[in-house]
Amino acid sequence: MASAQPSSRLNPGASTPPAERVSLGLRPAKLVCQNGEYICLMRQVSALGISLAFLHDVPSEPRIILQLASGETFPIERIWLGKRQAGYRFAGTVSIDEFTAESPYGPQPLRLKLNASGSLTDGRVTSAVELCEISRDAVTIVSAKRHLQARMMRFEAEGLAPQLGEIGWQDGNRFGFAFQHAISLEELAACAAHLQPLGEPLPRGFAGLLTAVRAA
Repeated sequence: MASAQPSSRLNPGASTPPAERVSLGLRPAKLVCQNGEYICLMRQVSALGISLAFLHDVPSEPRIILQLASGETFPIERIWLGKRQAGYRFAGTVSIDEFTAESPYGPQPLRLKLNASGSLTDGRVTSAVELCEISRDAVTIVSAKRHLQARMMRFEAEGLAPQLGEIGWQDGNRFGFAFQHAISLEELAACAAHLQPLGEPLPRGFAGLLTAVRAA
């Protein structure tokens, strides 16, 4: 795996004592692994590490990236493993005040990047599409066909119940499909775990994914 570059929030001079732990109340975040991206729930954080809970099995990779809803990223390494929970240490000392601070832009939706086949049905016409990003409220899809906006359609993909909604935006062959009703965090986590492997890490060449996330 490529060497991790510390986040701007890593602060060796943090005033918070390393032993102090702060409860995060199961705040959602995501993990970026070589195998894919997954939902996690942040339980407690200290200046040196964080404990995470999962809505599925713990991803097997020991060295991964934790990404907050704000977009901030933190390289972490697993130090203990339990049933649907694990503890990780940061690559450096973190400022707890900055880590727990709310984004000035308000809560941002967690978006998972993944690749899967799907379909979009408009009336009696069903088109094959490719899913490339998903959140609780919407998906980003790639389609070779033209799709009208503000029309009720049905999106389907393996691992996710059929969703009614409409096209909200288009950029070339990419479309944003907004769900009529948001899915639960549990459904989002289950979909990611179904479509991506939780097992052994992929070959070394896939480590470029983590480098791209840190540079974003």
